[in-house]
Amino acid sequence: MKNNNKGFTLIEILAAITILAIISTIATVAVFRYLDRTRKSSYETMEKSICDAANNYVINEGLESDVVEAGEDGVTYDAKELMSSKYLENLMDPKNNKKVCSANVNVRVTDATLDDDAIPEYYYFVKLRCKDYSSNVGFSSGCALNKNVSDPGTDEPVVEPDDDGTGGNTPDTSDKTLYGVVAKSSNGTDAHISSLPTLSKGVYTMDETLNDNFPIHYYRGNVDNNNVILNGFCWKIVRTTSTGGVKLLYNGVVNADGGCNNTGTASEIGKAKFNESSGSLSDFGYMFGDRYNISSIRDEVVHVLTGVSSSSALYSKNITYSNGNYKLLNPVTRTDKDDNSGYYSCKSLYSTTCSEVYYVISGYTTILLKDGVTDPSTYTIILSKTITDNGNGTYTLSNPEVLKRIDWPNDYSKYKGYYFCRDLTSTTCENKNLITWVDYIEFEYDNKYNYVYGSDVSWDGTKYTLVDTFVSKNLWYGDRNTIGEKYHYTCLNTTGVCTEVNFISTTSNVSGLYVFTLKNGETMTYAMERAFANVNSSTVKEKIDSWFAGHMIDGFLEDTIWCNDKNYLYYNFFGRQSPYYVPYDYSGRQSLISCPNMSRDGYSVTTESGGNGTLTYPVALLTYSEYALAGDISYLTTGEEWLTMSPSHIGFFGNVFSISASGYQSTVGTWEEAGVRPVVSLKHDIKVKSGDGTVSSPYELEL
Repeated sequence: MKNNNKGFTLIEILAAITILAIISTIATVAVFRYLDRTRKSSYETMEKSICDAANNYVINEGLESDVVEAGEDGVTYDAKELMSSKYLENLMDPKNNKKVCSANVNVRVTDATLDDDAIPEYYYFVKLRCKDYSSNVGFSSGCALNKNVSDPGTDEPVVEPDDDGTGGNTPDTSDKTLYGVVAKSSNGTDAHISSLPTLSKGVYTMDETLNDNFPIHYYRGNVDNNNVILNGFCWKIVRTTSTGGVKLLYNGVVNADGGCNNTGTASEIGKAKFNESSGSLSDFGYMFGDRYNISSIRDEVVHVLTGVSSSSALYSKNITYSNGNYKLLNPVTRTDKDDNSGYYSCKSLYSTTCSEVYYVISGYTTILLKDGVTDPSTYTIILSKTITDNGNGTYTLSNPEVLKRIDWPNDYSKYKGYYFCRDLTSTTCENKNLITWVDYIEFEYDNKYNYVYGSDVSWDGTKYTLVDTFVSKNLWYGDRNTIGEKYHYTCLNTTGVCTEVNFISTTSNVSGLYVFTLKNGETMTYAMERAFANVNSSTVKEKIDSWFAGHMIDGFLEDTIWCNDKNYLYYNFFGRQSPYYVPYDYSGRQSLISCPNMSRDGYSVTTESGGNGTLTYPVALLTYSEYALAGDISYLTTGEEWLTMSPSHIGFFGNVFSISASGYQSTVGTWEEAGVRPVVSLKHDIKVKSGDGTVSSPYELEL
């Protein structure tokens, strides 16, 4: 039997392909119709949720009485209000991922329920606006969809959603404002804000601001597309503000080719100290008031030997003593560069006689001989590792050790923690003296046994009295942690009563006290208020103001907040955990950009922005929190260390945060010079004219 193996003709194949294409098209259309219906259903669900939220709000919170009586215009609620009251969740766009819709709902009382005895019933008119969807839907009381309920109209504006996906409550950014350009670039919120080093790069949005009128966006990591030209200078975009402005960081002058690739000192207006001194509460302030200086109360010093130098002098290996004078025998001229060990000298190039003569032990280390003593080995001191309280106001060195003074440079390190009598030769004395610090010619000692310290203080009009006291039985050296963590007030005596009282700001881990001295009834709280009063400009503020006055026009700048947050850790200068220094409230790597004490620390030109209105010009410095938003080794790195306006800590000296040359968080003393990079804030309505934000093509603005 013959098989028929004939194949399909070309026409048949083309026909089959056409049929399959038609079927596929029908199926695709059906799928898209299904997806559209699903999305539409999602939007309708959102509309119902908004109505339910408004209904629950009305039931729980009630409407104003005049609205119920009027029954005409009703009251309109923005979705933001319902969300902030926890009646409604975020309105994420079901069609456009990570975008947010906007909405409002107008509530009116039905005409049929205006009778005084009737229970009011309401109509709800929901206006939903998403990127690709808008509606104006009416609901009857109880939020049943009612297509016969028509909205008679309202003058309430409906906020359109943004194209940028950063929040439906933001203004339309299609007008190319710089704020809008930044917002459109957002990658969402940053889960790595606290990471070290920086794990993320790009534009991010602060989660807690997503539903604000102007969500705050910030640049993070080593980005290269946040460059702006303003007034002939280069600037880096740091973040946006809650009013839709854009904070810019100075980055030098525009290059000859129109670019902005400045680093190092070229990215600064110069160097400056934060302030002229370092030992005062005032020195942390961008502006400051009275100076309450930190003074050092060190333990007393005993000179075992002396350190004396001269460029050249007469020296001799032998001396005589007669009639109250020493005489150098066969002197020769020598310099400090020579090995003068074992030589005697009057430390003069011309005199061979003197009433006191120096014996050189080594280098500049000498022992001063007097009263006819010619053998330096006869000068000794007595020390003891332990001491005994005799119970009668005297103390005895329990295990005395006799030490030649000429041996001190070799053996001094072992005697820290030893006791001694003040004349250095007795074994019984009236004071308990503990050696707290030693070096090759001297030592410091603590004699503050039984001194009283207080956690607070009272004032009776003539004197201070310590309150909640602690009596030191281990001397200052032994009790410094206890005292430094709680008992900050001291009269530096055994009674706890004085006319001037010391507040201990810092304790040394060796031997010192660092205090503010208060008088005339002053308290530390009062001193801080006076020190932080915004009266005088800091050194760095004066430099920035001078530069701004000569180089900038502020008509396109907004008056925003620059925060010089002087809140201490735990918001309290007292009862801290560390006895050695007081850190400010920046213990973590925060994204916080609010200012806890606006009236004191929130610097602005006027009070209309919510700040203290003390600035002359709308310009200041970057804050630590803004650095934290950018992260380590970010676009902030210049190869030079430069200042922020955030205090770091107060210890022996004051310190402010800085960005190190390598791009990490650092600190500098308020008296130390570092780079200065001003920060301004551009108004919301400033548009981008050209450029893509890169260093070679910075954003140029329409001003």
